[in-house]
Amino acid sequence: GLLDRTLHSRRQVESIIGLAVLAEIPRAFPKDRDLGETLFVTRDPTSLVSEGIRSLRTSLSAHAPRSVMVTSASPGEGKSFLAANLAILQANMGYRTLLVDADFRRPSMAGIFIDPLRGREGQEGLATQGFCQETAFKNLHLISCGRFASDTGEPMNGEIFARMLHEAYASFDCVIIDTSPILAVSDGLNYSRHADAVVLVVRAGETGADSAKQ
Repeated sequence: GLLDRTLHSRRQVESIIGLAVLAEIPRAFPKDRDLGETLFVTRDPTSLVSEGIRSLRTSLSAHAPRSVMVTSASPGEGKSFLAANLAILQANMGYRTLLVDADFRRPSMAGIFIDPLRGREGQEGLATQGFCQETAFKNLHLISCGRFASDTGEPMNGEIFARMLHEAYASFDCVIIDTSPILAVSDGLNYSRHADAVVLVVRAGETGADSAKQ
């Protein structure tokens, strides 16, 4: 126990990192479960997981952010799960919601929310990524940013991201952004200055205290 440097409780997070915990979401599925099977706010809206996500939304609403960026220190800590569920929750409440998949290293949202048969004629569905697309959920649209990457593989720069975000505010009530883990790549740090709020996901028993602080 003395050698365990992972975070386990709200008290640990707040004392070690110095940030307020917005919500606690129970663990309800194995780490390697497919993301499409973890949309709890739709699959099981009365579950404790869904209630935890509603608590997060309530905590965020006190600050009235137009855009919320969701990230984590390292891969596999639950940021994409949280971003997807938060976006669906906002859409279900009647808000025009845009989900931005800005995780250039491991984009996953298009495979969940976009029917591959709805792509442009003569193209695969994911070939249209980079454009705002309707999803199967009412009031929810998706932009997958893969098409904004350069030929060298570099993701879009902060200026283009800020311009895209500004245009989104004219058409949507809220924007939820899923980005890369910030210790793995620097994309999230670059984009975070343009979002109204940033949520750092900590996975109990797995996220290291030093990683979260960094």
